[in-house]
Amino acid sequence: EWVDITSRVASGVIRESNDQPVATLELRLLNGREYDSLAPRRKDSPLNRVDGQYVPLLWIGRLIAVEAAFSEDGSEPDEWWPVFLGELEDEIDTESGPDGTYVRLFCRDLAARLQRDYIMGPLVYENMFATDMIQKILDDRYSAGALPEPVTLTVIGEDDFFVERYEIEYMDTWSALQRFCQQRGTDLRYRLNELTGQIELIYWLPDRAMVPSWMIDASQIKREELRISGTDIINRVTVRYRD
Repeated sequence: EWVDITSRVASGVIRESNDQPVATLELRLLNGREYDSLAPRRKDSPLNRVDGQYVPLLWIGRLIAVEAAFSEDGSEPDEWWPVFLGELEDEIDTESGPDGTYVRLFCRDLAARLQRDYIMGPLVYENMFATDMIQKILDDRYSAGALPEPVTLTVIGEDDFFVERYEIEYMDTWSALQRFCQQRGTDLRYRLNELTGQIELIYWLPDRAMVPSWMIDASQIKREELRISGTDIINRVTVRYRD
């Protein structure tokens, strides 16, 4: 059951970028004497008790979600969208200063589960499209007990990347999945699916079709130097050996 702590948020930042496919969340939560304590080890706090039993609200492994809305006229928004879904793990701390007492949180999105899962291997997958291979890896890791729940891959675009053979050894699952993106210029991360309104693991394939949207003639062309780069498509060769 979700517990709304919006009123306790003093400040918060969600960080994500094109180069870093794992989003992070930093929160500072109000925790002075005028509030029920959010400190995990305060067994007497109502927020840390469920049916009379000590169950800390902020604890390792608990899910945390952030929703956001926009209002142009200052009125209460009527539609909220999820912008972050993660798991408390990295940092839960208390801090006191001249401006008050706070509980400070830092965590990653659900990709952290895949980063924690380490594949000793070797695991070999053959003759599948990349998206099918990614889903098979996720299914296998769940069947092996490495993931707490099944993960379904959402695909946006048409996958034409056929992989003849992929061997995984001595690598975390998230890095193993990101290699498909490094070779193909695609994107894999947890993000909002606007069709379902949920944050999902999405494999996005950019449309590379060259479809003209308008026509211009020679009089409209200004000649300049044009430099074309293929840096968004990277091929990697990994050689492993044992002494």
